[in-house]
Amino acid sequence: MLTDQELLHILQKIVHISQELTSTTSIESLLHQIVTAAAELTGSEVAGIMLADESAHSLRFVAATNNTDQLFDIPVPIDRSIAGAVFQSGKADIVSDVRQDPRYYAVVGQIVGLPAHSLLAVPLVFKEYKIGVLEAENKTGDLAYDQDDIETLTTLAAQATIAIQNARMVESLRQAREMVEQRWRKSEKGLAAEQGERKLAEALSQASAWLSSTLDSEEVVDRILDQVGQVLPNDANNLMLIEENKRVRVFRGRGYERFGVTLTPDAVQIDITDVPGLRKIMENGQPLLIPDVTQDDTWVYSRPEQAWIRSYVGAPILARERVIGFLSVLSATPGAFTQKDAERLQEFSRHAAIAITNA
Repeated sequence: MLTDQELLHILQKIVHISQELTSTTSIESLLHQIVTAAAELTGSEVAGIMLADESAHSLRFVAATNNTDQLFDIPVPIDRSIAGAVFQSGKADIVSDVRQDPRYYAVVGQIVGLPAHSLLAVPLVFKEYKIGVLEAENKTGDLAYDQDDIETLTTLAAQATIAIQNARMVESLRQAREMVEQRWRKSEKGLAAEQGERKLAEALSQASAWLSSTLDSEEVVDRILDQVGQVLPNDANNLMLIEENKRVRVFRGRGYERFGVTLTPDAVQIDITDVPGLRKIMENGQPLLIPDVTQDDTWVYSRPEQAWIRSYVGAPILARERVIGFLSVLSATPGAFTQKDAERLQEFSRHAAIAITNA
């Protein structure tokens, strides 16, 4: 059982790492802080973070207190290691004597010259998706790992997971931005088209900077909706999230007040089964363009006061190939949007998905 002083020390470390999450863009530095804290707070000789390479059915080190070049080149098989077993089960595991455990993968200790005796491993889990393992080895003083150590390492694992997902988010945004910029540079469809691509690239660049500097999903979504208005001129737009029982709720909205809508968009809830357009987007995972809603037999006004809407374009918000919401742009002018606008909106929806899943 931890003493009050020991618990306070652990909490102080965790708070410090949490603060670093919002103030640093260096994933290497942050992960090193986490493994250093893991070794210190569990009284271990070494600690390390491994991420899954499921295509190779292995785990690979991305941070360790015994930071050697050799370590990062060693694949740890998922099906023949304690860390792999923890990764697959999604549950923490304590091994008091690894020499008695047939799952122990001794190759790592042999190569780096530090064989393990005791071991504690906890999974890195983002939502329901397992991404890796945080491991501590060799409890000092001939002591055994206990439940307090599991809780400490589990909390640090959560911090590591956030840091890793943030880094992946920033990389995903960078790739999306580069793709748009390349498309713009290669565009041969006239000056107007090129200007549209330039605006989109600039907007995605700004979104990338915001997403890499804040964990506040509401702030990021607000800015994304503002940028959508810059690239796709519209009268109103919104971001909706799917909740239980196939109901969708407006998470954020822009422009409704100019049409006399006094009810805040946040209060709007819709059953997807009653809205063919949203149902179609959810089923095929593709954007939907309706140039004139009055000429579309499937269009449904969610509220009577929205009869001003004449044209619509919507895109799915996808998280791990599953639709979790919708990004919609509306206009009082028929024919206001084109298929190119639908494609641009799809780019923004990818950023919205990253912001939401990250938060």
